[in-house]
Amino acid sequence: MSLLEASNKSQLEWIAGLQIPPKAPHQLNASNLRKTAIIGTIGPKTNSPEMINKLRPKD
Repeated sequence: MSLLEASNKSQLEWIAGLQIPPKAPHQLNASNLRKTAIIGTIGPKTNSPEMINKLRPKD
């Protein structure tokens, strides 16, 4: 997909079109990977940035 084609899509259309994981290994690149992760429910004990960072897996 060209940059021009990508700019004509809404963010929702772009997100809906992501394939996680991609259908084929050659499609694996940064442009089709989500850069977010669900780490859990945020509540009174986990609402500080420090606690949220403790919940994230170490890479």
